[in-house]
Amino acid sequence: MDRYFKKVDGESKISKELLTVATNDAEWEDDHKFLVKLIPDELINRDPFLLWLRKIYVFTCYIIKLDGYQNYDWHTDARRGVSINMLLQDVESFVMFTNDTESPKNITLLRYQPKSYYVFNTQAFHSVINLEGTRFIFSILFEKDKHQLIYNDVLKTINEYKLMKEEK
Repeated sequence: MDRYFKKVDGESKISKELLTVATNDAEWEDDHKFLVKLIPDELINRDPFLLWLRKIYVFTCYIIKLDGYQNYDWHTDARRGVSINMLLQDVESFVMFTNDTESPKNITLLRYQPKSYYVFNTQAFHSVINLEGTRFIFSILFEKDKHQLIYNDVLKTINEYKLMKEEK
């Protein structure tokens, strides 16, 4: 459903390396309610989609860790208007979206496909559920906040990427 999320065409070229970073012994940093690891630019620059996106936007990439059998309750992101996310391993985990903030009904479910980036509307009411082991999500934090960059802006940019790929 386009108002909440949209899968980016093509597969990540660095998903295996990102999972290696997630599972190595390097320390996790505490960032609000999550543990995160920053991703080095050398790795990001090996993915054609991310390299292309970096020509348009300034952003930081990191991995978010959520322990097994936990959830992150209904919310909208405080700072981000949009992100691009990718699940790094096969765990029973999903994101639910709704526009009913009083009593969430009419839920739209995002079940991540392997090696796939998703443009993610962080200003839509959403909740994360992790029903198995540790969940690692690759996530992009755009420099521009929710007042400067919104979901539909990035969707338009992604559509340009799709058209560019189709023309080749």
